[in-house]
Amino acid sequence: MKKWGLHIFSLLFLFLTASAQPTRKFAFTHYGTPAGLASNEVISAVQDEDGYIWIGTTAGLQRFDGNRFLTFKSEKGNPNSIPGNLVDQVMLDKKKNLWIRIAGDKVGIFNTRTFKFQPVIMKPSDETFLHGQKALHMDDDGNIMLVIANLELLTYNAAKNEFSPAHNFIPFPREWGITDLYHQPGTKKYWIGSNRGLAVYNRATQKLNYTGNNPDREPMIEQLGELKNTAHMMMDNKGRIWFDIWDGYPVIYAYDIRKNELVLDRYSMLAEVGGYHEVRGFLEQKNGTIWVKGLGVFGQFLEEEKKFQLVHNGYENEQSIYYTRINDLFEDREQNIWVSTNNNGIYRFNPGSQFFTNIRHNNRVTGNPGDGSIMSFAHTRQGTILAGSWGDGLYHYDKDFKMIPINIRGFDEKGTPSMWGMYLSGDSNTIWMAAQPGIHRVDQARRVSTFYNPPILQNKTMRQVVEDKFGNLWIGTQSIGIFKWTAAKGRKKFEDGIAPLRFLPKMMAFKIYVDRKDGYVWIGTSNNGLYVVDPANDSIVAHFGTTEPPERKLLGDGVVSMLDYDDSTMVIAANGLYLYNRYLKKITKTIPMPESIPGSISAMEKDKQGYLWVSMTSGINRVNPKNNIFIHFDRVDGIANDLFILAASYSLPDGRLLFGADNQLVCFDPSKVLINDPAPQVHITGFSLMNKSLQLDSLLQKNRIELAPDDNSIAIEFSALRYNGTFLIRYMLEGLDKHWKVADKNNQAVYSYLPPGTYTFMVRSEDAEGNPSTFITNMVIRVRPPFWKTWWFLGLVIFAATAVLFWLDKLRMQKLRAMESVRTRIATSLTEDMSSSLTNINISSELAKTKVDTDRNRTKEYIGQISEASNRMVQAMYDMVWSIDPKNDTVTDTIDRMKSFAGEIENTYPISVDFDIDRQVERLQLDMERRYELLCIFKEAVTNAAKHSDGRHIKVSIRYNKPKLMMMVIDDGKGFAMDDAAMLGRGISDMRRRAGAINAILYIESEINTGTVVKLELRV
Repeated sequence: MKKWGLHIFSLLFLFLTASAQPTRKFAFTHYGTPAGLASNEVISAVQDEDGYIWIGTTAGLQRFDGNRFLTFKSEKGNPNSIPGNLVDQVMLDKKKNLWIRIAGDKVGIFNTRTFKFQPVIMKPSDETFLHGQKALHMDDDGNIMLVIANLELLTYNAAKNEFSPAHNFIPFPREWGITDLYHQPGTKKYWIGSNRGLAVYNRATQKLNYTGNNPDREPMIEQLGELKNTAHMMMDNKGRIWFDIWDGYPVIYAYDIRKNELVLDRYSMLAEVGGYHEVRGFLEQKNGTIWVKGLGVFGQFLEEEKKFQLVHNGYENEQSIYYTRINDLFEDREQNIWVSTNNNGIYRFNPGSQFFTNIRHNNRVTGNPGDGSIMSFAHTRQGTILAGSWGDGLYHYDKDFKMIPINIRGFDEKGTPSMWGMYLSGDSNTIWMAAQPGIHRVDQARRVSTFYNPPILQNKTMRQVVEDKFGNLWIGTQSIGIFKWTAAKGRKKFEDGIAPLRFLPKMMAFKIYVDRKDGYVWIGTSNNGLYVVDPANDSIVAHFGTTEPPERKLLGDGVVSMLDYDDSTMVIAANGLYLYNRYLKKITKTIPMPESIPGSISAMEKDKQGYLWVSMTSGINRVNPKNNIFIHFDRVDGIANDLFILAASYSLPDGRLLFGADNQLVCFDPSKVLINDPAPQVHITGFSLMNKSLQLDSLLQKNRIELAPDDNSIAIEFSALRYNGTFLIRYMLEGLDKHWKVADKNNQAVYSYLPPGTYTFMVRSEDAEGNPSTFITNMVIRVRPPFWKTWWFLGLVIFAATAVLFWLDKLRMQKLRAMESVRTRIATSLTEDMSSSLTNINISSELAKTKVDTDRNRTKEYIGQISEASNRMVQAMYDMVWSIDPKNDTVTDTIDRMKSFAGEIENTYPISVDFDIDRQVERLQLDMERRYELLCIFKEAVTNAAKHSDGRHIKVSIRYNKPKLMMMVIDDGKGFAMDDAAMLGRGISDMRRRAGAINAILYIESEINTGTVVKLELRV
């Protein structure tokens, strides 16, 4: 048993003591609480079949998709939630179930799709055993077992959903105190650690083998059976069983089952750790690499040295790892190793894809890591590399970048100047160096440096020096312009050959380059664009900048690099990349820098495959100029310091590229940067509606997602569930988006408003060459329209509109038919009146002719009748024409017509006509028929009163008592007996006929000597 007082004391000692042995550094990606992790103490992690990472922490269970953490905690009153937040272990079984062990006495299965927890019963032989230290194990056959350390083994029975010793198929005595269990792959053997010693149970022979009882004659039992409290057993693919025991400190064993020999015998890491530590287990990668974990322990096994090398523990930058205890290690399907720590979250790294080598120099005076930026490089004839830094001087490395002495006369090993630029002469021996200040000429054969600092250079900083095809030097300065050293003039005396180029402005030179085709000198400046000079006559061949015409126009005047791409193309770097065709003499392609990549361009090189490698102030990019694909690398990819320096780049003869960064240089072989993996399938990992997350599993089971008219704001989350590799994700909402969109780093598509309709959300990935994935993930979304926009409602509206139109048309036809009927009746009435009148006229005229000579009085009477009949016929025709005119639709027009007729009556007969008209009547409108019949009834009543009543006054009263229009014609004449009304002629019957034609009620009241009342009631 461990002594915990010693444990705490030694742990403190561990923090205060440096490692006694060298450690190895890797580039880690860190996930902690600021990034969404529930707790910085991560206990266990595993990857499921879909690719999600499931993480057990002290603050709950989490699912990670590469972008987002989804957290599951214990919820009071929710039986489907996990029963506790301290998740001690997560494990996937053969059926892809996720087993969760909660601190205390809870264990169960968590459904990774429905997010529901199913508890499993634990029935040890003694209830107090539930408080012991536990661990879940699974054998090759899928059997799940639970080891309660030093106490008991329990086996899971699916039918009863319980762990119990009653289901054990390994007859291991409980009193031996089991400490570990491991199923040897491909066999029926179960290796068991206990307080008594090491044992193995063989299900094939059904025999338990241990020291003193080894019927199967197991060699490992013979040699190591007496080792007690063996733990953390693991068998690698070479047939070696790894485990450890506690002997006051951890002791590691590795036994080769195939060779029956010890690989490691009582191996201790005290020398590597330098203090107290504990081993907590082992991991074998798919490539066979063995890793160890524990308290103060994280190391890689070196096969040749037969020892563990620790991973560097301590914060240096965002890609370093810092921990007190490694709780768990597991390898995902991309060969990433996930490292669970007890105090700093979870880390991810891929030891097989550390493409970038970071070389940081030491200051030769102080011995401390140097801070100077690496600005220049040169490859020597001996195959070594010279690197110039600002402030820390010149450094010399062998081909493996181990620092070696400069060994050049003229340079002090501890005090070389800052070297801004270097250039290997065409003679393959001389190296020219631009320094701060002056120029150095290094003779490699003689290992001698000569320094030149003529007065004309004013003791200023020289940034660039190159040699043209004539052997002349072109020198770019920090602030006093461009100078040329002519070899023919300065061969004897350097100062005699140097002169300023006055045809160029005084400017800072970022980069000077001599092209391979024409030997032109390309001068990139800080803010004056790019000058191309013919060294034969010192004339400007071309100028590129922001104010030039399109064939030479740049997005910026700060030109940091240029190089030959092929025989016809030059590449220029200035706020973007430009492909300039020498033959066409124009820029044929402009490649702007993506907005998603921050920073500005620092330097540029081309590899043997035709890719451009562009360093920036935020990392390195691989650019394919054929399809404009950018692949970005930064600290996450193993670049310790991704702040790169202007014009600091170099291509080594073996194809490796060098880039200078702040306080270090980065070296890598582009051919080994494996980023062209096939584009992965993208999965939809989350769906939010109106800012509320929905259960994704139930949504994906549907053919389409139905949304209400007001539920039209959605956010869709997606991920390739890949944690390594280089790819791009694009998405499109078909029906709304016209083009594929590039997903941002959050891998989320947000649509704040979706109009009613059916949409298909599509998402896919593209590999580093822009080739799309073969599988496109689809999700159909339908936003229901409001009811007034549905087909049935529109159909109902159309039906109703059609019905209304039909009804209106029917009314129109009825009106036309009614009008036709009215016209027919009017015409019939008029015809009858005219026929009657004409008949009377004809009879009277005939009688008049017979009496004209014999009876003058009768003749006059007949002529009077003819006149009266003709006048009645004219009046009837005039009334008809008046009633047909639409302008006379109002009752006011009818009353005016009545008053006009009354005036004619008053002029003809000795009677007065008075009107009493209700104002409400004047606003009424009557159709042609009712207007005509009303007028005719009025005229007939007034005419009869004037002609036959012998009265002096006629009163006409018209009232509107909704809904009835009432008209009364009252005279003060002699009246008549209603029984003799028929004797009055056809006047009364004619009025009744006309009243009936317009559905009016006509009343006539009269008595002898009391006058007459004609009353009409008409509904309007």
